Amino acid sequence: MRGAQNKIIDVLRNKEIDLTISQIALETKMDRHTAAKHLESLKAKGLAESRNIGKSKLWKLSKSPLLEALKEDSPISQELKKMLGLIEDSISIQGKDHEVIWHNQNKNAKKCHEVHWNKKEKCETCPAEKVFEKGKPTKITITKKNEKNEIAMHPLKDRDGNTIAFIEIIKKTKKNG
Repeated sequence: MRGAQNKIIDVLRNKEIDLTISQIALETKMDRHTAAKHLESLKAKGLAESRNIGKSKLWKLSKSPLLEALKEDSPISQELKKMLGLIEDSISIQGKDHEVIWHNQNKNAKKCHEVHWNKKEKCETCPAEKVFEKGKPTKITITKKNEKNEIAMHPLKDRDGNTIAFIEIIKKTKKNG
């Protein structure tokens, strides 16, 4: 089974356009129903995604398996969300436009500066912009009033190595004194 899915991944990786199940089956020399079963399995794992065009379903590799897994309502996605929801620290996934794509504390998707800092405008020295610019993990500490915030950000990259989002973990602790 693993070999069949790897064949599908190779076919999708080497094509510039989205493919139908029939095209994928032809390229991999699989039965159409077998290819469809494997594609759905890849989708559940967050590795492939599809879109409907009329009666056809077009398939491509996911830009980011983690982003796809959090968007889907699959059993794997539900387990991942439950697990991350148990963590007390703030964990979010954010896009380039400062949009909170997902948050472990079920906050409504808003801009990060609204969710974390109650600000209407983005922070003057937004650390997220450095993550997108350099594509490397970043750690900073922000001290505000009686609170110390340790922030770790890790880029999520697409298949081509471009940063398309990042995971942010904020650990808040009360300052002594």
